[in-house]
Amino acid sequence: MDSAYLLALQLFGSGQDELAHQLLRRLGCTYHLSPLVLLYQSTPRAEIRHPADPAVVHSPIRIFKHVLAGSLISALQAGFAPESAFWQEHGYGQRTAPFFSYFYDLGWEPQTTIEAAIQAVHTALQASACAPWLMTPEGPVVVAEWWVHVREADAPHQLHFDVDESRLRQGRNKYQLCHPAVSSVVFLSCPETGGPTLVIDQIPQDDLGQRGWLVSPEVGKLLAFRGTLLHGVLPGPPSPAGMGPSRLTLIIAWWSAVLQPQTGPPGLGSARIVPYTNARHGPEMSSLPRSSMHMTTPTEERIPVRTSGSPDEIRKLYDAHAG
Repeated sequence: MDSAYLLALQLFGSGQDELAHQLLRRLGCTYHLSPLVLLYQSTPRAEIRHPADPAVVHSPIRIFKHVLAGSLISALQAGFAPESAFWQEHGYGQRTAPFFSYFYDLGWEPQTTIEAAIQAVHTALQASACAPWLMTPEGPVVVAEWWVHVREADAPHQLHFDVDESRLRQGRNKYQLCHPAVSSVVFLSCPETGGPTLVIDQIPQDDLGQRGWLVSPEVGKLLAFRGTLLHGVLPGPPSPAGMGPSRLTLIIAWWSAVLQPQTGPPGLGSARIVPYTNARHGPEMSSLPRSSMHMTTPTEERIPVRTSGSPDEIRKLYDAHAG
């Protein structure tokens, strides 16, 4: 299934649409992303709107720059480099490895570089047009769920919704989709040729989305959007294996108190508590990047957080399969 799906993407990218259609029909697909999306490099870009434009103010997506200090980005890049023990400890990339994420209460004092980054991003969101998104019917955002990805420069990531994974494993009678208030992506390292992140105004309960936004990767860029929205990463142009930097991203989902920490070994499921030597829960995870007394914050470096407005928007998202 995965190989057929990836082959269809390559066929669309090389102009062999009919072969791609045949393959997707065999997979039972009814729709596929339109050429305006899949061939994004040749799609005319929408003009960049000023952040005060009403179309931007009401957009479900925001982009920021300079949210994290350079020293913090460098520490995260080093701590989560492809050769880091973190990936091996988590079995990352192995087909049998489960999804893993970590739970961080925003009221806790940050003890790792990840937690320092989370606090900086939270401060930026609170001071932006995203602030109303941080208030939910269940109460304010008080929890950050985080995970990281490292992939080849040209690798895609399937379209998906961010959900509370623990609720999906409680049996059919208790099955419930529960989304974060806000989802966000921090680009830590990325090649210029990497594919963009695609966010679609589509939620599980509705029909196909009508609008989509392409966000190109750039070191230090923060992407934030409503947590109910469909999103993924489009494939980039093929690049020689091992050439150039990998795509390293920190993903932070922002939750009210509806997300609870899960028990079990860290790295073997969602919303686990990070182990520390000197704090809350047991032995340290040796590979997790630690914070430093010399770590400067964006305020100390006097780098203004800048909202870049709305990214490129594409309105024709899907094509139907004939026959």
